[in-house]
Parts: sequence; structure tokens; C-alpha cells
Amino acid sequence: MSEIADLAQKYFDGGFNCAESTLIALAIHFEKAAPNIPSIATAFGGGMARTRNVCGAVSGALIALGLLCGRSHSGDDKERCYALAAELIQAVQSHCGSTNCFDLTGLDFTLPDSQQAYKDKVHGEVCVPLVRFIVDRVMEMAGRKG
Repeated sequence: MSEIADLAQKYFDGGFNCAESTLIALAIHFEKAAPNIPSIATAFGGGMARTRNVCGAVSGALIALGLLCGRSHSGDDKERCYALAAELIQAVQSHCGSTNCFDLTGLDFTLPDSQQAYKDKVHGEVCVPLVRFIVDRVMEMAGRKG
């Protein structure tokens, strides 16, 4: 599992946002890479377009879960995907206390000072460990997807 977290961190440290990085690594692992990845996750970075909402790594992982077990037709079962998504959200809330970007980072990414604080400290101390935790958690869940 750490190899996929390493891959996500490589993309994240290389300039992709948390949502994009999480999605790229998981999509590659699940053999679901597509031309619209990572672009479908771009707007989710910074707590949904820097609006201080849901963590982008959570959003990217939810998109990846949709790739893994989401439905292709309206009549397909969606309950397994919903269950895994709810389990992931609960795991992040238990591990971190929240799934909200602002709660996790304390930063409003629309402010210039926040961008510097992010680069100086929050990226490495908060966001990288969170991206790694989320990717590892999805990998555990995928192993029992059944």
C-alpha cells in the first residue's frame, strides 16, 4: 500500500493538488487511468476550489472509489460504493477530527499569507500525511471490495 501512497505524494510534491494527486495514484493502481484524470479533480483542491470545504484528498479518493465500484447504468447497485465512501469519510473524521480543509489546515487559501504558510509548513506536516493516510485507507478498503 505504501507504494501507492508514495506515488500520490510524488504527484502532490510535484505540483498537483491533493485531489488530483490522490486520484491519479489510485486510478493508476486500479487500472482506471483515463485522459480526463487528473482534470476532473482539479476544482476540488483547497477544500473545493479554495472555499474551505471538503478536503481535496477526500474528494479525489471519493472519485477514485467511484471508478472502482461506481455504477455505469442507473439500474446498477450503488450501495457498495456508498458504503465504502461513508467508511472512508468516517475513517478520516476519526483519524483527523474532520474532513473539512479549513479545519484540517487552519488556512484560507484565498489569502496570500495562507499560501506561504502552506508552502512553509502545512503541505509537509498536515497535507502530505493526510494524502498518504487516505490513499492507504482506500487501498485497504479496495482489498476487501469483494
